[in-house]
Amino acid sequence: MQNRLLLFFSIIVSFNCTAQIKHAEVKKYNTHITLNGNKVTSNLEVEIKINTPKGTSYSEIDIYSINKPQNLVASIYDASGNEIKKLKKKDLKYSSAYSNSTFHTDGQYTSFTLLHNQYPYTIKYSYSIVYNNYIHLENWLPTRDFDCDIDEAVLSATLPNDYKFRTIENLIDTAYTIADEATLQTTYYWKIKNLQPQKSQHYSPPSYTFIPRVEIIPFDFHYGIDGSTESWETFGNWIYNLNQNKSDLTDDEKIMVHRLTDTIDNNRTKIKVLYHYLQDNTRYINVSLDLGGLQTYPAEYVCNNKYGDCKALSNYMQALLEEIGIKSHYTIVYAGINPVRIDEEYPSQQFNHVILCVPQPKDTIWLECTSSITPFNYLGSFTHNRKVLIIDEKESRLITTPALQNESNKNIFSTIVSINSNGLSTIQTKATLRGYDFEYFKSFGNNIPKSKQADLIDRINFMKGIDFVEIESTVPHRDSSYINLSFEATTSNLSEKMGHKILISPINHFSFKFEKPEKRNLPVVINLPIVQTDTIQYKLSEPIKELKGIENTEFTSVYGSYSRQIVLSERTIKLIRDIEINQGHYSIQEYEAFYNFIDKLSQQENRKILITQ
Repeated sequence: MQNRLLLFFSIIVSFNCTAQIKHAEVKKYNTHITLNGNKVTSNLEVEIKINTPKGTSYSEIDIYSINKPQNLVASIYDASGNEIKKLKKKDLKYSSAYSNSTFHTDGQYTSFTLLHNQYPYTIKYSYSIVYNNYIHLENWLPTRDFDCDIDEAVLSATLPNDYKFRTIENLIDTAYTIADEATLQTTYYWKIKNLQPQKSQHYSPPSYTFIPRVEIIPFDFHYGIDGSTESWETFGNWIYNLNQNKSDLTDDEKIMVHRLTDTIDNNRTKIKVLYHYLQDNTRYINVSLDLGGLQTYPAEYVCNNKYGDCKALSNYMQALLEEIGIKSHYTIVYAGINPVRIDEEYPSQQFNHVILCVPQPKDTIWLECTSSITPFNYLGSFTHNRKVLIIDEKESRLITTPALQNESNKNIFSTIVSINSNGLSTIQTKATLRGYDFEYFKSFGNNIPKSKQADLIDRINFMKGIDFVEIESTVPHRDSSYINLSFEATTSNLSEKMGHKILISPINHFSFKFEKPEKRNLPVVINLPIVQTDTIQYKLSEPIKELKGIENTEFTSVYGSYSRQIVLSERTIKLIRDIEINQGHYSIQEYEAFYNFIDKLSQQENRKILITQ
């Protein structure tokens, strides 16, 4: 499922305006919503000023929509405000919104370009789109589309006086209403002025939390069938009804299910066998036609075609289990490494993915149905530790998925470094990777291609400038939640000879780049704990007389912990190091304390070792 399924329109612009020189600026961004029965009309009016040639990218307009834009007009105006060119029908281009993972979609782009060779000039355009199916009346995100200043943006919605709805509002300057007694309607206004783009910062929350936005959520809506956001139960029941009668398997598939499971005497093994069957015989591909944003394709469709999106594959897996009498629940979730936090007070469409929940007498099994390599009963960084909506006929409810604990994210390294007198060092490393690193490297199986070796070093932050002699990754079995990595490498960048002294640079050191407190204006979100244990042995060719630069150390805070132990022998230095960065959400008010902890840890990690021989 695509991110934010029901955004009514999206003007795709990905250009840059610097703060020093405004190459382009949005003078006006106005959206007006009206409701007529089950039809929602969204009217958009935009005015963009192009100040320099570097701003001409904003002259290229792409309007994404399910339904074709109506009443589209656009013109260019010179610096004096004179209209000098109008958009003509022959200037419009239409294209389907296909992507690498999308096989079919109703989404389309309406595109045009308006250019002028004298600066500044202004582009004005407007259009309307009518929707017969909707859940939100509007999900308004004016800064999503423009990476430059916006002078003014206004959202307005004209609705019947007795119309019941909720709003989620963030960073709005002004909000007010104007009632019209003659029509028995009220127009609601939300305004923002002098917007400057907010850049993301290291480990900051999703952009939804720090940009202006308004969501208008009706209590009653129509998307395929009538639904309600009165509660999470009513919203989940609507999804259940939308996807009813989609679980029939073909006769051949039923035979296969029983052939695979009839001789197995416990449900957990049956579930695992069918999950492996799903993984081995289907593939993920997005199909978004008609009500495809939220309504699944039938299980029979996957039987015949062997592919589907997250909805279709989860529904298909549910049908396989249903065939042998095992109950499971279609479950919607906001997936991603940095997910939007579900606002529990506002039942509504806040999800972008589907997984399967299989309750068992003593525990619950969770299945990610779109991946051919995800371990059985593994929710990784993509879906762990977040609110999900269980779709359970008349008992739909929010629950929280299991969190990956520290041990489930722990990377363990054991390294032997042989430092020769000529300055060349040989490195032999064995590692066990879990969590996010495991998820990435498992996709390579037992063979990490040469093209990805540099990425490997970046991900584990080992050290720059090493040459691999041999590298191997091993997944113990298909449902393993860790991967074994081993490699041998050489480098001349590790040590520096200075007479009877050797200066050794750190390897596999922990490095976190964060803004200094005076430059930080966003909270910190650590969605996954970061846990690492290292044992590093430096072997030298001559006896060690003195060691400087590092010492035994240990400190702990609410943000994590760090320890380093040194074991010194005649020709060997052994470092035993443990690092933990706790999962957590840290406000801007406590950022300085968090930064000081990270800075203290980084200073320890960046220390060099000075040896006298």
